[in-house]
Amino acid sequence: MECRNNRHAEAPIASTPKRRIMVLNPNTDPRITELLRRAALHCAPPGCTIVTRSVAAGPAALRVAADLLVAEREVLTVLRAQSDLDGVADLDGLVIAAFGDPGLEEAQKIARFPVVGLGASGMKASAAYGRFAILTMGKQMDANLRARVVQRGLAGHLSDIRYLDADIPDVARNPLGYLSVIEAEARIAATKGAQALLLGGAPFAGLSQHPRACIPVIDGLAAAFEDIITKLAASNRPISHG
Repeated sequence: MECRNNRHAEAPIASTPKRRIMVLNPNTDPRITELLRRAALHCAPPGCTIVTRSVAAGPAALRVAADLLVAEREVLTVLRAQSDLDGVADLDGLVIAAFGDPGLEEAQKIARFPVVGLGASGMKASAAYGRFAILTMGKQMDANLRARVVQRGLAGHLSDIRYLDADIPDVARNPLGYLSVIEAEARIAATKGAQALLLGGAPFAGLSQHPRACIPVIDGLAAAFEDIITKLAASNRPISHG
């Protein structure tokens, strides 16, 4: 397949004045929390207030299925902390900022506001292009990831899953150092019939703005913001704070 220059150009998101959205890092690595904060400030629409925090306990990186279970418990602990001091009571939306979406389904059941996750939103955005490939980290999570693709009804859209030869902290330490790798992976994905490449993982947040790739490169955090703003607009939910 010829690899044509088809860089993803994201449409601007409409302004949602006074909306307050939390980006919750389900691991305890402050470097990833800061990376998410910077990326969220760039991709959030005008008028949004961004609150970024990490969970109080758990692993510094989510590498295996057991880590996702711990992260799920901690995410739900944050969500259930209904006090202004915890910064939860006055939220309009929550982004669970990990590709594994720990606690997403349960959080959506109990929250009074929209809750989205990097994995679910990223897969949905990628599938809008047709077939998509995933570039992520942690091959030991392969079975879990494939099960989530099936759970979301997107197995027919998945072209390939490829794993970066790097650990999560490696990418978080120097995300821009992986741009050439992402562009090369996009070329490989295109030869296998993919119309988009999804970057799977919080350390990739913001990187879709940079690669000169031959197919659209999807960033889970940007997709999550598009998703949550769309949900807020559709719900006509009253602003929960002054």
